[in-house]
Amino acid sequence: MGCEGRVMGRTGLFDLAAYRTLRAGERPQPLLYRNRLIETGETLRRELLVRTWSDAPVRLELVNVSDAAVRFVLRTPTGGVTDVMLPGTRRVLEVPVPADILSLVTIDFTKPAHGAMNQGILMVRLVP
Repeated sequence: MGCEGRVMGRTGLFDLAAYRTLRAGERPQPLLYRNRLIETGETLRRELLVRTWSDAPVRLELVNVSDAAVRFVLRTPTGGVTDVMLPGTRRVLEVPVPADILSLVTIDFTKPAHGAMNQGILMVRLVP
């Protein structure tokens, strides 16, 4: 994982990844290897494992699916950001990560007061 060279890749269900050779003039797109939610005490952590082949920032879409504001802290190997997402909002962040290596991106946010895992969480996906 992470040693496949300059290819076009895509991940799917059940942690499967598919790769193909780049076409003439085609540039590889960032690839999301992992997107998991971890409970760490009073905090939830969204853990992403990302690979990019260029110095261009990776674009992550965050969606607050709850009816309460969610404060989050996003960290990458090159920096971080702290912000608040209002209820029902969607935002695209451009996140710098090092090129040509697997990078861990974490997003920590407070668990909902009632403890329900399906409410008050940030949904995250990689966008072109």
